[in-house]
Amino acid sequence: MASYGIALLALIPMRKNPNESSEMVSELMFGEVFSILKEDGSWAFIENKFDFYHGWIDRAMITEISEAEADALINSPVYIVRNPLTDIKCKGDNSPFRISMGSVLPGYIPNKNSFTVAERTFKINSNQVVRFELGHLKSLLRTASLYMHTPYLWGGRSIMGADCSGFVQSVYRLNGVALPRDADQQCLLGEPIKGIENSYPGDLVFFENSLGNVVHVGMMFTKDMMIHCSGSVHLSKITNEGYWSDLLNDYVKRKPIIRRFNEIERKR
Repeated sequence: MASYGIALLALIPMRKNPNESSEMVSELMFGEVFSILKEDGSWAFIENKFDFYHGWIDRAMITEISEAEADALINSPVYIVRNPLTDIKCKGDNSPFRISMGSVLPGYIPNKNSFTVAERTFKINSNQVVRFELGHLKSLLRTASLYMHTPYLWGGRSIMGADCSGFVQSVYRLNGVALPRDADQQCLLGEPIKGIENSYPGDLVFFENSLGNVVHVGMMFTKDMMIHCSGSVHLSKITNEGYWSDLLNDYVKRKPIIRRFNEIERKR
């Protein structure tokens, strides 16, 4: 039977193999619950219970919780940090934790502005918290804007560094839609939209490589601009033939694949 843990550090790197020099494939955000599937020395192979992504993490970074506590947290209302960077404080020693937008507050009690997990109680200002629930278009675009100039980081999901799919996953999560971790998984969902001229702000835009594999994703920001993370989070001109790259000073000639997630309310 799997054991369980929770991330009580700002970010925990998830690696492809059980060693520090291995590729980071994703990361756990503060407050995310995971199951421990197997161990290898000082490493644990885990499954993030939010997006079911697998990877190896250092056991020194794990706070273990019981199966009952894990189930209770997974099934309780989800509250998320809405500010780019937020300080929470652990009662007792009053030590600060600086966590990224998109972090989870497990078992958060709104009228007390606090949550307790693994026998530790944390306090946070209520204006820095949002409940995981469906947002609307204006909120989605505002959230995406907050990530502007976030540097590209392979496997990253935070305001301090994100890859293309981690960026859109985090933006949608903050607006009540749970997306898979990787671009090729995200591309399997949503309603297909034919042509940039029929797209709408908030639609996701995917691109394949020469082998037909989905390797990049962005989000429509206006009728002819997308916001995406390539080098950093920025806006790029987009057409039915590809998108403009400031780095290459030319168009990346890949035809967009557009998906619409109708959970997002199309109101301004």
